[in-house]
Amino acid sequence: MLILTIDTSCSQMGVSLNEDNIILAEETINNKKTHSVKLMPAVDNVLTASNKVIDDVDLFAVVNGPGSFTGLRIGVSTAKAFAYTLDKPVIGVNTLDYLARSAANYKGLICPIIDARNDFVFFSLYRGNERIYDYKVDKVEWLFSLLEDFDEEVMFTGDGVLVHRETLKLKLGEKYKENAYPLLLGKPSFIADIAREKYESGQVDSDIEVYYMRKSQAERMKEEKAGKACK
Repeated sequence: MLILTIDTSCSQMGVSLNEDNIILAEETINNKKTHSVKLMPAVDNVLTASNKVIDDVDLFAVVNGPGSFTGLRIGVSTAKAFAYTLDKPVIGVNTLDYLARSAANYKGLICPIIDARNDFVFFSLYRGNERIYDYKVDKVEWLFSLLEDFDEEVMFTGDGVLVHRETLKLKLGEKYKENAYPLLLGKPSFIADIAREKYESGQVDSDIEVYYMRKSQAERMKEEKAGKACK
């Protein structure tokens, strides 16, 4: 099965082409301001490098959240357009599941974190490929209180590490572990692994939606202003 993966959820954009368990080609670009410009050339690059054309793809897999609102819409709309035009299946992959998979060889507790701005993070907890805690968005301080219940080292991965690294180290001390770069920001071929598992278990999405987990900053500000106006 030939799987094309797309990730535009965070600062790093990633695209890969995978056949069965083999990575044919992979490309990452670490600049979220260029996702809308760089995505299609990256798709062309991995297809060309693999001597394939878009019609050869059997399954499209896209990271559908949480993450950057604009970035997620770019990736999901592109994957859906490919799937609709070519009449091929498409599968959405949760960003936290994908990031955790990049650290799945770690034997202990894994905590993928995505920066949600203003000291908020998206996060969950895993052991290997198994998620053991719900997807959540909250203040990073709340995450520290949660981790107090686990008397063990924690492997962090995701772009939230780049923002909160020093605070994490200060709070957790020797319990803090960090996934190696470039796996820290995810490896697009891991999206294919998750998508393949979902496809083989019949979890094909009829209509993928973006999984935001929270309202946009503009929506929150609008509601806040409306609330003040009512007082």
